[in-house]
Amino acid sequence: MCFKARKPFCYGITNYIAATLSANVLLAVGTDAPAYDQVVWDLLTFRLTAIRDNASELIALADGTGSGRGIDTTLTSDQAQPFLQNLAARTGTIAAVSGPVDYITDGVTTLTLSGGDARLTLMSPGRGALGAYSGVIANAGSKPEAVAAAHALYAEAAHRASAARETASFAIAFIDHLSVIEVDLP
Repeated sequence: MCFKARKPFCYGITNYIAATLSANVLLAVGTDAPAYDQVVWDLLTFRLTAIRDNASELIALADGTGSGRGIDTTLTSDQAQPFLQNLAARTGTIAAVSGPVDYITDGVTTLTLSGGDARLTLMSPGRGALGAYSGVIANAGSKPEAVAAAHALYAEAAHRASAARETASFAIAFIDHLSVIEVDLP
């Protein structure tokens, strides 16, 4: 069944800077608009399907020493990988971090992939919206492979938008390309 035909709902947790793009990403791919809140700590007591964040925030969340500059990370996805596995195993969720290399794990199986476009990092909510997209795709499959598929589709849309010259036109082209990528679910 085509993903868009299911029209799933996603309750997205992201920072306010990423809220608009996250909503646009989810609407473009056929989901209902998400809601936003800052209750990550409380929600970790529940079994979440997936959590995706930048390296600094994930390391801090996993009881590490990560720190960022606002929404920017000061650490790499490579540095976050061991913390990511611990967080996923401890919370029973799929945890993902993005960067030049993306890591997605359930605490046992870790998948890696790369791709996309560096301009995703120039759009302040570019990677934050990936968390919303990953969550809605993961709800359909609830496995590391489903979250990795969301990361791969996101990277593909960014690659297709790479002909855009400037950041704003790239952002628009990115959303346009993401909206036409079909996701078939089992």
